[in-house]
Amino acid sequence: MKFDVSLLVHDLSQMSAIARFADEVGVDGIWTFETGHEPFLPLVLAAEHSRRLTIGTSIAVAFPRSPT
Repeated sequence: MKFDVSLLVHDLSQMSAIARFADEVGVDGIWTFETGHEPFLPLVLAAEHSRRLTIGTSIAVAFPRSPT
């Protein structure tokens, strides 16, 4: 069985510690969604500080973003 968590991250400075902790306790994946900031930045920070986590966005609204 895989165990993923969905995170509501308000303070991006905590994301590296969250990713390391998730790795240590055996979480398989981290998901973020679009709330107070864009959903991709926390995932970049998680990928930097994790060796095995699957990362992804739960919701990322495409229409307000420019394709360029």
